[in-house]
Amino acid sequence: MSQLTRGEVILAQISRSFAGLRAVENLDLTVRAGEFLSLLGPSGCGKTTTLRMVGGFDRPDSGAITISGERVEHLPPNRRDVNTVFQSYALFPHMDVAQNIAYGLRQRGIRKDELRKRVADALDLVQLMKFAHRKPDKLSGGQQQRVALARAIVNRPSVLLLDEPLAALDRQLRDQMQVDLKLLQADLGMTFIFVTHDQGEAMSMSDRIAVMYGGRIEQLATPSTIYDAPETAFVASFIGQQNFLDGTVSADCQTVHGTSWSLPVTAERAVGPATAVKVAIRPETVRLTAVDDRSGCALGATVLTVANLGAHVRYVLRLDGGAEFIAVTPRGDDSIRPNDPVFALIDPRRILVFSAAESTEVTQPKPLIAAHPHDRSNQ
Repeated sequence: MSQLTRGEVILAQISRSFAGLRAVENLDLTVRAGEFLSLLGPSGCGKTTTLRMVGGFDRPDSGAITISGERVEHLPPNRRDVNTVFQSYALFPHMDVAQNIAYGLRQRGIRKDELRKRVADALDLVQLMKFAHRKPDKLSGGQQQRVALARAIVNRPSVLLLDEPLAALDRQLRDQMQVDLKLLQADLGMTFIFVTHDQGEAMSMSDRIAVMYGGRIEQLATPSTIYDAPETAFVASFIGQQNFLDGTVSADCQTVHGTSWSLPVTAERAVGPATAVKVAIRPETVRLTAVDDRSGCALGATVLTVANLGAHVRYVLRLDGGAEFIAVTPRGDDSIRPNDPVFALIDPRRILVFSAAESTEVTQPKPLIAAHPHDRSNQ
């Protein structure tokens, strides 16, 4: 194994079915050595099944899995250079923190002096040295999660798999653990593959994100690219908030026309004349004005509701054609009130256009796609 391949994970044409239903289908993915990659998607998209196949808890029906340069799809979990942290931390209640962390080392017959040093190093990394002799039931949820992490990294695997490890924590603690996890990964230089349905988690921690849907990867890119340049309507709808407007492309392919509005077509996404499309506009790219500016890139509307979000204000509008539309602007001008007529100014560079045939459904998996039968969260 070379230093260049240690921690690299390659999935080639991986497929997995349960009871005749396809959970993962012909999936290709390369995880770079030392990167933090998140598998992100809604329930039933195949992300947990993919992680379980990397970890050896499931075997693919077809395809190859290579970890650190070695083919492993035929190997059990204990013979792969990976460790897994699950949503349920599975700590031994009769053992204290240090004993929980040392368990795997003892199973491997590590010498006592080396074992003590590695346990101490792991405790120091997760900042739990003073809790070394405390039992799990005397720890908070965040502390238990840190013990599970320490137990996983003490064996020094090249790849750490994390299956919704923050799901049981409250929001404030989850936010802190996101920071801590990323710092820990950077310190270790270890490859992390993180499964989540929470886009905020994925966006805040990942070097790259693989957005999954229907057993396939819809897009694999950096968080900023996923957000600013989604390749499909599903990715656009799943990441952040999006306004979708139904329209038709003009004969000269320069404009999309909807009910009572027209917007320019961006040159980056080619669409044919008379094509039915979905126009995607992020709420935070919209500015509101009371000035009639239909000559520019503007939508006439009436304000339905105004919500103060602290640093920002969210407006729900009804466009002149009847569609609802959301604008989120920095807090400043408090003069706009419900029932006011306004114009929503759109930056043409931030308009995305997708085929109307593309799905934007994010609440249910595609038909005939099965989640893993042992996954309680149906992820």
